[in-house]
Amino acid sequence: MCLRCRYRLLFFKQGFEAGGSNTNAFRGDGLLAAFNKQDGKLKYNTYFGSAGTEFIQDLAIDHEKGKVYIAGSLVFLPGFAPTIFSNTCLPQTSGEFPLCPGNGYYFKGLQNTDGHDAFIAQFNMKGMKLEWSTLFGGDKEDEITYATVHKGKLYLGGITQSQNMDQYPSPALTHSLNKFPLAAYPGSFFQNSHQATSSFISCFDEQKQLVWSTLLGTAFGVRGLDFNSKGQLYVLLSQVVEGQYAGSAAAANSSGRVPTFNNGSGYYETSAWSRSGAALLKFDQGFKLVWGTKLHAFPSGAYYYFQPQQHNSGLVIDEEDQVFVYTALDPMANPTFTVQLSGAYWQGINSASATGGYDESKTDNFIYAFNRLDQLQWATFFGSTGSSGSFDVGQGIANLGDYIYVTGITNCNNSPYNHCLTNIIPGSYCDQTYNAGMDNYISRFNKKMMTVGIDDKNTPALALSVYPNPGKGLYTISFSNPGTLLSGKALQLQVTDMSGRRVAGTKYIPHPGYNAFNIDLGALASGMYQLTLSEGGQQQSIKLIKE
Repeated sequence: MCLRCRYRLLFFKQGFEAGGSNTNAFRGDGLLAAFNKQDGKLKYNTYFGSAGTEFIQDLAIDHEKGKVYIAGSLVFLPGFAPTIFSNTCLPQTSGEFPLCPGNGYYFKGLQNTDGHDAFIAQFNMKGMKLEWSTLFGGDKEDEITYATVHKGKLYLGGITQSQNMDQYPSPALTHSLNKFPLAAYPGSFFQNSHQATSSFISCFDEQKQLVWSTLLGTAFGVRGLDFNSKGQLYVLLSQVVEGQYAGSAAAANSSGRVPTFNNGSGYYETSAWSRSGAALLKFDQGFKLVWGTKLHAFPSGAYYYFQPQQHNSGLVIDEEDQVFVYTALDPMANPTFTVQLSGAYWQGINSASATGGYDESKTDNFIYAFNRLDQLQWATFFGSTGSSGSFDVGQGIANLGDYIYVTGITNCNNSPYNHCLTNIIPGSYCDQTYNAGMDNYISRFNKKMMTVGIDDKNTPALALSVYPNPGKGLYTISFSNPGTLLSGKALQLQVTDMSGRRVAGTKYIPHPGYNAFNIDLGALASGMYQLTLSEGGQQQSIKLIKE
C-alpha cells in the first residue's frame, strides 16, 4: 500500500490513498480511495485493473490542475490467461484493463511478450473520471516504483529489465513497440547503456508528452523524488550493488552503471561497501547531473523482483532546502560515517555492531541530513541498540512545518520508539505496549534540534515548540535543554504582534532535558504572533496563531 501523505500532506478537498492489490488466488487489482479532509469519511473508491494481476505502487497529486495519478505494474502469472485490454476511458466490468489514449498524449497499447509492463493512469479530481491510461515499458519486465508532480510535469521512477531501447519522439503517437522509451532532452543527462536490470527516470510535460527519459544504472528502483526551491531534482536509488557505481563524472557512462559526480562542494562517499547501497543524485532544471554520491544503505530482506515492495527508504526536502534521506542499513561493525550534531538525537552504533559480524535480522534504520550545499550535516542510526539486535525498517518520511516524521516497522522492544513514555507531549497519542514479534511506529524529530541550515549553523537550537498551533488561548510551550545552552537562569518568554509590539510575556526557570510549561493567551485578539524564548544572549522564535 502506498500513501503519498507519508512524504507530505497532500489534500485537495479530499485525501487520496492507493493500495497494492485485492488478491484472490494470486490475482489482484489496484484500489483507489478518496476521503473527506474534514471528517475522514469515505467519499469515493474503486478497483483499478483487470481479471489479471495489477499493483498500484505510488500515487501523485497535481493540486493546481486537479489531477490524480496512479502508477504501478501489471504482472503476468504462468498458468493464467493474459490480460485483456480495452481502449476506453469508461469503467470496466468485464475484467478488461482500461487503456485511455487521451488527447494527443503518449500512449502504448501493447503489452510486452513477458506480460510484465508498467502503467500510468490520470484521473480528474472533479468526478474522478479517467482521462489517460497507458502502458509504459519495453520487451521485458518493467515497474514504476515512485511518482511525483512538479509544476505540472509528471515524474516517474522505476526499474526495467528490458533490453531493447528506443529513443521515442514526442508528441507521441499511438505505438506498439516493445522497446523501452528513452528521450534525450537537449543538454540533459542521458544514458542508454544498460545491464540486466536498470533503474530509470522519466518526465512527461503538461500535454503528457515524453520529454526526458533516461536509464540510471543497475539499481532496484527509485525510492524518492523531490525538488528544492530552485527546481532542482533529487533522486534516491535503492539496492545498488557495490561495483555497480560509475566513477565521478557529470556525463553518462557506457557501462550501464549508477552515475556519481563529485562537484567539489557536496558530500561524496568513496568508501568500499561489499553489499547493496544507495545513491543520491541531483539534477538541475535542464536535467543535467550536478551532484551524485553513493550512500551506505541497504533495504533488508530478500528482494522479490516485480512484487509490491515496501517503501523501506525515502527522501524529503524541507522549506530550507535541507535534504533528509531515511533508509535501512545493513549491519556492520565500527561505523565511521555517523555525524553528530550538538544537541541532536544521535545513535552511533547499530544492533549488529554490538555483536559483530553480519546478521540481516539486526538491520537498523539510518537517517542522513544534507544542507542546501549538499554537505552532510547529521547522520545517525535509529533503532535498537541492544546486544540482542532487532529488525528495524523505515517505511516513509514526511516533512511538516518544524518537524520530520518517520514511520516503519520493528520487532524490537529496545528501540527509541517509546520516546513518548518519557517525553509526553500533552494530548498526543502514545501507545505504551509492544506487540511481541512486530509493531509499527511513528516518530517525530524537531528540525531545529536535529540539524541546522548553513546560514545559522553556529546558533544553538532549543527545539522550541508550541502546542496547539493554531490554538484558542491556552498553549503549551516546550523546548529541549541539551545542558550546554542554558545557564539555569530564568528564561524570558516574549510574545509580540506582527508589528513588533510586545503583547504578553512570562519567565521560566529551565531544567536539563525536556521542558514544558503553559501560558494563557486567551485575552489576545485572533491573528498571528511571534513567540521568542531568550537567555544569555541566545534566542529562538516561533510563529503562533491565535484563533
